[in-house]
Amino acid sequence: AAGMGDVPTPVLTPAPKEGNSAAVLTPAPTAIPAVTQIPYFSQQMRSLKAQNSDTVGFLEITGTSICYPVVKGSDNQYYQDHTFLKKRNASGAIFMDCKNAASLDDFNLVIYGHNMKDGSMFHDLLQYRKTGFLTEHRNIVLTGLFTKKTYYVFSVYTCSQNTDVRGFDRDTEWEKQTFLSSLKSRSDISPGAASLSARGQILTLVTCRENSAGDFFVVHAVLVKEE
Repeated sequence: AAGMGDVPTPVLTPAPKEGNSAAVLTPAPTAIPAVTQIPYFSQQMRSLKAQNSDTVGFLEITGTSICYPVVKGSDNQYYQDHTFLKKRNASGAIFMDCKNAASLDDFNLVIYGHNMKDGSMFHDLLQYRKTGFLTEHRNIVLTGLFTKKTYYVFSVYTCSQNTDVRGFDRDTEWEKQTFLSSLKSRSDISPGAASLSARGQILTLVTCRENSAGDFFVVHAVLVKEE
């Protein structure tokens, strides 16, 4: 049983011989220490972190090729041309902005990936321009070591690389709400059932538009469930 390994083995005292007036002493029960329950724990994430300590999550969009570990380096350059296993490669890795916290509790979690012609990395993000695809793939799951978060896509658009898609300097609730409103106004899609709050959290996925080195294709999703 859980916790029983912490209970000391009781000392058994022989019963007194007949006529002996000594009482049989029953050992006082030993309190079993309370066990702290972890609501969620990912064995997959523990394995990934053992391979690369920079791992902060695992990103998955069901029905697409987007199913990758997410790493975070000390800058936003290294993983552009280094894989999850830190091998130099043009495909790079799926990586989180270096300004985000590995705890995954920031207002906006920003994740980057290349748009590879072979269909890998963040290539499938471009399909969010299609209404049918959006309808079937509105949920995005990001798993951390101690959390599993589901997000709902509310904004999709193309923008220049100078456009603020991160909002890291928005500190007050008013500033955050204004930022969220700007993300909705840029979008090429309806926000659907999304409920946006400055006290909530959003996920931002960023890749390059095809045939353009200067434009970003961006998908924003709002947190709707956390385990």
